[in-house]
Amino acid sequence: MAELLHGVSQAGDLVEVAWNPEFLRASYAIEATLRPGLGFGGGCLPKDLGGFITRADELEAGDAFGMLREAAAVNGRRRHRHRPQGPRQRPQGPPRTRLRR
Repeated sequence: MAELLHGVSQAGDLVEVAWNPEFLRASYAIEATLRPGLGFGGGCLPKDLGGFITRADELEAGDAFGMLREAAAVNGRRRHRHRPQGPRQRPQGPPRTRLRR
């Protein structure tokens, strides 16, 4: 019974957070910046994944991170295979404005 009540309490906490106006505003802002693509992109996730793998090797725990290695390899192959040809174009977004001095 205690486990059931604990689960109900956690669900209530999640609902409270999810319906918080600040949380909703932030989630819409994040959603507006995400774009579908092939594999994971950006600079942070691939770099962080490489850091985890390197640290695991330093601690001689590399075998435990085989799944991360495979995910990085698959992602690299997908991104390389579908890399656009020609000059790289900047992502479309709002026009940049310069501040006048």
